[in-house]
Amino acid sequence: MEGSSLPSEHLSKVLTPGSLTTQLSTEGYAVIDNAFGSDWCEIIREEMDTLAQSDLFSPSKNKLSSTTGDGHILTKHGIYELDMIFEGKEVCKPECWMLAENLAFLAKKEMPRLVEILNASYPDLELTELDHMKLQINYGNGSFPMHFDTHSSTARSRRHLTFILYLNPSWTTRSGGEIRLYPLPYPSIDIAPLNDRVALFCSHSMLHRVMPSHDSRYCFSLWFASKSSIPFPVKLREKVEGFDEILHFLFDKEKRRMLSKILYAEEWEQSVRESFGDLPEVEDSMSLHWKEVKKLEIAFSPELIALLKEYLPLKTGSEVPQIIK
Repeated sequence: MEGSSLPSEHLSKVLTPGSLTTQLSTEGYAVIDNAFGSDWCEIIREEMDTLAQSDLFSPSKNKLSSTTGDGHILTKHGIYELDMIFEGKEVCKPECWMLAENLAFLAKKEMPRLVEILNASYPDLELTELDHMKLQINYGNGSFPMHFDTHSSTARSRRHLTFILYLNPSWTTRSGGEIRLYPLPYPSIDIAPLNDRVALFCSHSMLHRVMPSHDSRYCFSLWFASKSSIPFPVKLREKVEGFDEILHFLFDKEKRRMLSKILYAEEWEQSVRESFGDLPEVEDSMSLHWKEVKKLEIAFSPELIALLKEYLPLKTGSEVPQIIK
């Protein structure tokens, strides 16, 4: 875009070498303001509107578990999406790139430089390339249930880092639509979808949801592939006397995912109902959810779960997002 700094140039001024190391290694997420520059945010949003007006977006869907094993495919209220790149390959119609020349430039020219900047900010990321690029518009009253960005704790997914750029210049506290992260063993944290703000986190290990939106909410989501199979965070923010050894098993991504299902079981159900309502399919899926929770509690032992529920979340350090500007 003529006359404006490239997104990579803008981001490189905010993210310096090593600047994300502490935050990502101990909490698994980071928040960056002034990430791409307001001019680029405006043009990305305009191109998203152009694509949406050309009927190139589709309703956002989720697959919930079912007692039959087939799963339930449900549509979220008011949320529309467009996948442009998936598993490193272009998957949208050719006209998408013609209608959105700046998005095409970002996807095809800027990504290698963004990978370099992110790797320098936290070298253990070992990112290799853009895996998935999605555009999303929430026209109001939509939300996302709790989930991880990879489908299985054991399957090898190309996704390693989730990078979400928000494009909402008129956002206020009444607008809703915050992304809520669950950085075990610390308290959940809400991140407002402010314009030119990026939320990034580990795709494997960060449980998250999107709170109900009351106004339109735009975001541009990227997932990056990595040579590393090691999820983050990898250590505690600070030593917890007499308890840190018990907590270290949370850094095993499979155990972390299973424990999250137990520790947030009630909020998990609430998030599903807020996203889809009280449909018969939701009732079926939630009955399975609670059966799974009970099995997991037995597998981990009731004593351990009771101990974790008593001591978690840890109240150490700041309980508000640390913003990098």
